[in-house]
Amino acid sequence: CSTFYSEKNTSSANNKNAYTGLYFEYKPDSLAFIRFNENAGYSVNSYYNGAISQTNLKNGDFLNNGNRKNDNVSTSPSLNGQVSLNHRFNQSKRNIFISISNNLSNSANDLHNLSSNYFFTSNKVTDSLLVNQYQNNINKNAGIGTSVSYSEPMSKNSSLNLSYNYYYGKNNKSRNVYDYNLLSSLYDKYNDSLSSHYNNNN
Repeated sequence: CSTFYSEKNTSSANNKNAYTGLYFEYKPDSLAFIRFNENAGYSVNSYYNGAISQTNLKNGDFLNNGNRKNDNVSTSPSLNGQVSLNHRFNQSKRNIFISISNNLSNSANDLHNLSSNYFFTSNKVTDSLLVNQYQNNINKNAGIGTSVSYSEPMSKNSSLNLSYNYYYGKNNKSRNVYDYNLLSSLYDKYNDSLSSHYNNNN
């Protein structure tokens, strides 16, 4: 049989970002320099989406209708930078370069998901699907790395280059989902099947 579907959507978004940085360079002599560069950022993003939908049979009877609301607020601070040292030995092509870098970030998301779907037979509700959940997502990253490179002249037009790189990072991800509790009027019913935790070191 023929059906007619209609849907009305509303959405809004708001984004705020702030960044700053520090850089300086020091040359103790003509053969060496030290550079320091550090950047910090902070962002806040919010999003809302709502939808009302309805499906009717050809004769006008209701088949189903639904109402969905989702909102999301996220914060993301970050910090990353590098310290480097370069030194050239006298007037030769012999050179050494050392750098240390850092990377820190921590994002947090708070989401609400509220939806209701009602199914009809002869304009009478025969079934429903209701969802009212709160979700908290956290993603933490931290890392530090270093690199060393050395250049040794072998002849007038050739040189030997040696380098070493090392990085250590940690990542922690968690997703915690809570269902709405009608008795307490709070999101305090932990939904273990939709929640997850993840840790990784490399």
